[in-house]
Amino acid sequence: MNKFITVLTILFIALNYKFTYGESNIFEYIELKEQVIKLKKEDESFSEKIYILKAELKNLKTELNLIEEKAREELGLIKDKETFYQIIY
Repeated sequence: MNKFITVLTILFIALNYKFTYGESNIFEYIELKEQVIKLKKEDESFSEKIYILKAELKNLKTELNLIEEKAREELGLIKDKETFYQIIY
């Protein structure tokens, strides 16, 4: 029985050593877990920025048409290879 307890104690010490100082120890696990949390927060931040940029891009596309319309109506501007006819009453 004494040998059995000795073997279990040695096994426990070996496993405990590996758990605390081994290649993939508890401290590394905790550090990696914190990094994952940090990266998830950054990902959420980037997702929000992407959503905002997509909305701005959509607005710019519609505003370009609006700007072109204003330039044509108010300033009389034309595109290349277009002929502008102004009718005066």
